[in-house]
Amino acid sequence: MLTELRLRGFKSWRDTGDVRLAPVTVLFGSNSSGKTSLIQSLLLLRQTTESADRNRVLELGSSSTLIDLGTYEDIAFNHSFPGRLEVTLAWTADKAIEIIDLAAQAKKKSSTLASSKNLTFSVDIRLDKNDATVQCLKYSLGDTTFALTEKDLGKYELTSDRYNFVRSPGRAWPLPAPTRFYGFPDQVRLYYQNAGFLSELELELEAACSRIKYLGPLREHPRRQYTFFRWRADRSGQTRRIGSQRAHQLQGGQHKSFARMAKGHSSETPSQNSIGTTGRRVVDRTRHDRVL
Repeated sequence: MLTELRLRGFKSWRDTGDVRLAPVTVLFGSNSSGKTSLIQSLLLLRQTTESADRNRVLELGSSSTLIDLGTYEDIAFNHSFPGRLEVTLAWTADKAIEIIDLAAQAKKKSSTLASSKNLTFSVDIRLDKNDATVQCLKYSLGDTTFALTEKDLGKYELTSDRYNFVRSPGRAWPLPAPTRFYGFPDQVRLYYQNAGFLSELELELEAACSRIKYLGPLREHPRRQYTFFRWRADRSGQTRRIGSQRAHQLQGGQHKSFARMAKGHSSETPSQNSIGTTGRRVVDRTRHDRVL
C-alpha cells in the first residue's frame, strides 16, 4: 500500500511536502490548485514502469496510455529549462524484504543486513527540452539505502550506507545510465559480485505501481489534438467527406478551433461542431442533439 508521496518541480508544484496516503485519501482545494497533478504523477509512474522502452526515463504518454502529459516542457515547473523533477514514493510491501550479506554469509557470520516491509524510492531527474536524465535514484529498505548517482556525464556510481558492494575482478568500469527512472542497469550484476538482490527492489516498485488504478469522471478528457473531417453537399443534396484536417489543438488548457463545417442534410452527418472552454464537445444533428 502506498503511504507517502512527495513531488518537487512537477507542473504547478514547486514542492508538495510530504503527502500522507491512506486507504482513503481525500484531496481538497480550489480549481487549478494542483490536485489533479498529484494523481497524474502516480499514473505517470505506472505507465512508465509498463512501457516497453527501457531507455525512456519517463513515458509521458499518448492517446493510448493512461494519461498524455505532452512534453517535458509541459511537466516542468514554470515550463523552464533545465528543469529538475524529484519524486519520492513510500509504500508497504505484502511481506518483509530481506537483504542477505553474502560476504558475511561466506564467513558464517550473521548475514541478514536488512529486513523490512517499509520501502521508499526517490529519484532526481534533470529535464531538458527533448530529454530527461536520472541524476540520482535511491531505494531505502528500513534504515538501509542503496543509491545510483551520476558522477560524470553518463557515468554512475553504486553506493550504500550499510552495505559493501564487492567489485568483480577486471570490472572496474563505471556504470551506465539507469533503465527508465527506477532501474539499475544490467551491468550492475556483472560489475559487482553481491548486487543481484537489487532487482528485487525494482520488482517491488513495479508491483506497487501496478496497483495504481484510476477511476475518473465518466466522460472523455479533453485531448491535446483533435482530427475533424470537412464535409460538403453534392448536387443530390447529400453530404460527403472530402478530406481531413487537424482542427483543434490544446495549448495551455485552452482550445483553439480551426475547423469549418459545411451544413448538410444527412442525419448521420454533423452539421455543426464546436468545443467550449469546458472541454465538452457538442454535436448538433438534424434529428438528434447530443452532448458528449
